Amino acid sequence: MKLDLGSFAFGSSVVTGGNTPSWGTSLGQQRPDLKFTYPGYDNIIIGMMYKSIPINKVFIPLGKGGHVCNSLEDEGIQLAAMFDKVYINEVKVDAPFIMLIYQDGSDSWAGRRTLKYNTKIEYRRGQNDIIYNSTFVTAAKAALQLADDACWVVSDMHIVNQDELHLIAGVVNPNHSESYPSAELRKAAFIDAIKTTYDKHPNFAKKYSSENSTDLSSQEILLDTAIQIIFYGAPGTGKSHKIKEKLARVSKENIFRTTFHPDSDYSTFVGAYKPSTDKPEDKLYNKEELISKLTELKEQGVTYAPQKFGAQYWYSLKQLTLQDKKDILAACEMSDNYTVEFDKGIAVGEELLKKSKESRIIYKFIPQAFLNAYMRAYSTTDKVYLIIEEINRGNCAQIFGDLFQLLDRDEEGVSEYRIKADADLRAYLEEELGADSDAIKDGELCLPSNLYIYATMNTSDQSLFPIDSAFKRRWDWEYEPIKYKNIDWVIDIEGSKYLWTSFQREINKRIFNATNSEDKMLGDYFVNPADGVITEKILLNKILFYLWNDVCKDGEGDIFKTADNEDVTFSDLHSDGGKDKLIAMMKYLKVEEA
Repeated sequence: MKLDLGSFAFGSSVVTGGNTPSWGTSLGQQRPDLKFTYPGYDNIIIGMMYKSIPINKVFIPLGKGGHVCNSLEDEGIQLAAMFDKVYINEVKVDAPFIMLIYQDGSDSWAGRRTLKYNTKIEYRRGQNDIIYNSTFVTAAKAALQLADDACWVVSDMHIVNQDELHLIAGVVNPNHSESYPSAELRKAAFIDAIKTTYDKHPNFAKKYSSENSTDLSSQEILLDTAIQIIFYGAPGTGKSHKIKEKLARVSKENIFRTTFHPDSDYSTFVGAYKPSTDKPEDKLYNKEELISKLTELKEQGVTYAPQKFGAQYWYSLKQLTLQDKKDILAACEMSDNYTVEFDKGIAVGEELLKKSKESRIIYKFIPQAFLNAYMRAYSTTDKVYLIIEEINRGNCAQIFGDLFQLLDRDEEGVSEYRIKADADLRAYLEEELGADSDAIKDGELCLPSNLYIYATMNTSDQSLFPIDSAFKRRWDWEYEPIKYKNIDWVIDIEGSKYLWTSFQREINKRIFNATNSEDKMLGDYFVNPADGVITEKILLNKILFYLWNDVCKDGEGDIFKTADNEDVTFSDLHSDGGKDKLIAMMKYLKVEEA
C-alpha cells in the first residue's frame, strides 16, 4: 500500500513551513459513509489483525500539541499491531514497529479512519517493558546505513505471510538533512529518490503487488503523483490498458473520456450552444415567487394582468390548489374572483405549448467531456479523471484554446493562473453550480486539485498536428515500451501454428533496422485475439495489412519475402496458393512454430 507522500519522512524541511509529517494515511475519505477505499488497505488490515496487540496498552501523541492518548481516554484507537519481522528495502531491521488504526472524532472528519505510524507511538506491554517506535527509526537508519540526520522517506508498505512488514524507502541524502524553498520541490526530490530505489530493485513491483494492492513500480509512483500525464509509445503497447487498470476501482461517474481527431475543436472538447427540438422544462415557481411576479405585472399597469399572468406561469399555477391561487390574489390585494382569469390563462398557455412543441427549435448549451469532468470535480471530493485518447491526432492549440493556461498547476494541484470564462460558459456554470461556486468564482475558471488529466499518444500515427514545447512541458510523460509479454498467443494458419512473440520480435527487429525507429513496431496489444489465437484472417487483414501499407510501402523492412530473392505482394497472399506463400513467408522470417 502506498503511503501519503511525505507522511513518513525524515531529515527534510520547507522554508515556507509545513515541515512536520502527518504520520498517517487516510483509508477512505468518500462521504458520507467514509468507507475503506484506499488501494491495498485489506492487505494491511489482515496483517494487523494477525499481529494485533491490546489497544489499551498503546499510546500515541495526536495533534499539534502532542497530546498523548490511548483507548482508556480516547475511543479513536480501533486496532493496533506490532510487527517484529520488519524489512526496509529488503534489509532486516533489528527492532519492532507499531501501527494502529485511528478513527477521527473531529467535526470536519468524524468517522474517518487513518493508518497511523507515528514514530513516538509506545506499546507499554509491562511495567518495565516498553516498546518505542523511535527505537525502530534508529534501527532502520542503521539497516540503510544512514546518518542520524539523513534525508529519506518511506513510500510503501506491504505485509507478506501476514506477519512480515516490508517497507520501501527512498534516500534523498544519506549523510545530512535537506531544506527546500517549497513543498513542490521537496515532493519532486522524494519522487526521484523513490524511483531510484525501484530502479535498483526491479523485483519490488512483482514481489509486493497483488490483486488487492496497487503495483509498486516506479511508473506507478509517477502515475499516482502526476496530475497531468501523457503515455506514449508504439501502437498496441497497452497505454489505454494501463490507464484502465489504474482506474479499475474508480467509480464510472468520476471518469470522462474523449478522443481527439483532426476535426476536434474547442466546442467539441468544452461545449457550445447547439440546436434542439426539445422544449426546455418550465421552471416551477413557489407561491412567494408567484406573488412577486404578479405584483410586478400589476405595478407595471399591464392590462388583463391576471389572465396574462396565468398564461405565462401556467405550469406553476397548475400545481396549486384553488386556495393557493386565492392566497396569491389576496397578497396582491386583488379579488379572489380573478381565479377564473388564472384558469383562462392556464388554458391559453397549454394550448400554445401544444402548437409549438413539435416545431419549435431552441438552442441549449451542451457540455462536452472537459466541462463535464470540470463540474464533477467541483461537485465531489473524490478524484475525477479526464481521459484523452490520441491527443496528438487533434490540434491541441485549437482544442484547448485559453484553457492552456489552466494546465500550470501549483504544488497542491490547483491552477496557478485563472482565466476568464466567456459569457456562454459562465452563464451555464452559474446556472448549474451557482454563481458563488469556486468553479466560476469572479467569472473565472480554475482546475481543482482533484481533477486528473491522462492522455495517450501513438508515436507512429500519421496526419498529426505537432505538439509544441510549451504544451509538452506542462505534462508528465511516460514511455510505454514493448514487453513481448503474450508468450501464450499463437498464429494459426489453417492448422500451422506459430508463436506470436517470435513473429513480433522478428518483425520489430526488421522495422528497427530499416527505420532506426520504434514508432512503427508491433506492440503487445496491437491485436487482442479471443483465447490468444490469431487467425489467418486477423493476420492478413489487420497485421500484414498494416505492415504493407504503413511500414513496407517504400520497400522497407524486407518482410514480404519467401526467399532472399523472392518478394511477395499483399495481393499474392490473398490469391490462390496464398496460404502456402504465407507459410513460406513465416519460414523465411524464422518464426518459431508453436
